[in-house]
Amino acid sequence: MVGVSEEDQQEVFQVFWGSTFTISCSIQPQYPGGSFQLTFTSSNSTHNYTQPAVNHSAHFLFPAAEPAHQGSYSCFYHLYVFSHNFFSESRVLSLSVMDLLLQPNISMSSSMVGISEEDQQEVFQVFWGSTFSISCSIQPQYPGGSFQLTFTSSNSAHNSTQPAVNHSAHFLFPAAEPAHQGSYSCVDHLYVFSHNFSSESRVLSLTVMDPRPLIIRAILLPLILLVENIALYFYCRANREQLPCRQNNIEPDYYNLGVPAAEGGPNEEEGAQGAE
Repeated sequence: MVGVSEEDQQEVFQVFWGSTFTISCSIQPQYPGGSFQLTFTSSNSTHNYTQPAVNHSAHFLFPAAEPAHQGSYSCFYHLYVFSHNFFSESRVLSLSVMDLLLQPNISMSSSMVGISEEDQQEVFQVFWGSTFSISCSIQPQYPGGSFQLTFTSSNSAHNSTQPAVNHSAHFLFPAAEPAHQGSYSCVDHLYVFSHNFSSESRVLSLTVMDPRPLIIRAILLPLILLVENIALYFYCRANREQLPCRQNNIEPDYYNLGVPAAEGGPNEEEGAQGAE
C-alpha cells in the first residue's frame, strides 16, 4: 500500500499496479456461522464475491492489482438465525491503483545554443554537425529494466533501446543534422511481479540550427568595423595636413602689406588708403 487518504469522509487506499492486496471483512462475535459478501462498484461494472465466515471473518485475496480493481468496496454480513435472514453492511472503502513505475527523466547535453519554452515544452537548440546526447533516468525502485528513446518528427518515427545501467541510459548522436529535428521522450520498461510495466517521460523538442549565418556575421562585423576605422583614420589625417597649408598661404599676404601676422591683417579699405 502506498498511502491512505480521506475524501468526503471516505477512506481511499492506494496500491501499486501489479501488487498483491487483500480486503478483509469481519464482525464482532454474536452468532456462529454466516457469510460475507464483498461488493465492488466502479463506473463501469459491479461484482460480488462471497465467502463463508470463518472465526467471524473472511479474506478476499487479489494477486495482482490492475486498473479494473479501482473503485469502491463494502462488506455485507449475511446470517440466518431465528428462522430469518439478516444482513449488515460495512462502511465503504475506495481503492486507487497507481502506476508501479515513477515517471522517468529526460535530459540533453551538448554545446547548446539555447533553451526556450513553447507551449509548456522545452525546446533545445544545437548546431548542425555538433555532438549531443540524450539521457534517460529514473529514481531507483527495482533493478534491471530498459529505456526506449522515442523520436517523432513530421516525416518519421524511430525507437532506440538500451538496457538500464544504474537506472539510466545515454543515447549519443555524433553529428547533429536536420533529420534529428523533432520530439523525444523516454519510456522505461520493467518486468516485475510477472507483469510488464512501462512509464513515459515528458517530451523534449530539438531544433538543429545552421551555424553558417552566425559564422559569416562573426567575420563580417569585425571586418566592417576595421574598414570604417581605417577610413576614418585617413580622413582625419588628411584634414590635419590641409589646415596648416591654408594658414601658410594667407600669412604672406599679411607680410606683403607690412603688418605682422600675429597682429592681424588690414581690411581692404585700409589697404586702399595706404596705397594712396
